[in-house]
Amino acid sequence: MNSWSMITINAFQNMWEKVISFLPNIVIALVVLLIGWGIAIILGRLTESIIKAIKIDLLIEKSGFNQSIKKSGVEINVAHWLGLLVEWFFIFVSLLATSEILGLNQFSVFLNRILNYFLPNLIVASIVLAVGIWAGRVVGKIIEGSVALANAKVEKFTAAIAKWAVYIFALIFALTQLGITPGLLQTIVAGIIAMIALAGGLAFGLGGKEYAQEVLENIKNEVKHRNKG
Repeated sequence: MNSWSMITINAFQNMWEKVISFLPNIVIALVVLLIGWGIAIILGRLTESIIKAIKIDLLIEKSGFNQSIKKSGVEINVAHWLGLLVEWFFIFVSLLATSEILGLNQFSVFLNRILNYFLPNLIVASIVLAVGIWAGRVVGKIIEGSVALANAKVEKFTAAIAKWAVYIFALIFALTQLGITPGLLQTIVAGIIAMIALAGGLAFGLGGKEYAQEVLENIKNEVKHRNKG
């Protein structure tokens, strides 16, 4: 009986000693996390204030980029988003330091991957996609204006094709940047192209019947006119 009680007491003593010896690490980790989180919030707000002070939002607004993004259903406040980006970057750094102090090796590896690979690629992919949406709308409007000057009735359809071509290119680049596997990427792109082709076919079939008939009639009249000449 005494031997069992001694074993139990020794087990609790060992566990208590481990807790006591590990307690300073927990305290240090909490301090590092809280300080790091506070610094992250301060740096995020400071970044937002600097971006607002140098009026980057106004420059982007004047370029028409923000309006193009808004028309796609996405609201972008550049200063706010850059501030959040800086804030969360330093929060991840704080979490990484905390996990290192606590000896959470697997969690540290996971955070390292986010900081070193996923986060930078996500930023690049987001920028590429946003610029692609803007560029697509610009190219679409340029082509629509050019074709409209030629008195053609298909300016919107032609512009839409050009616009979506730019969108698809930007999407492919963004997905590649995120490391999407080529097989999955090929399937996604094929699906998008199929949807656009189907939409174009339906649009032409339902709305372009009269225009097609008019084009054929003009060709027919032109041939008759030349034969008479």
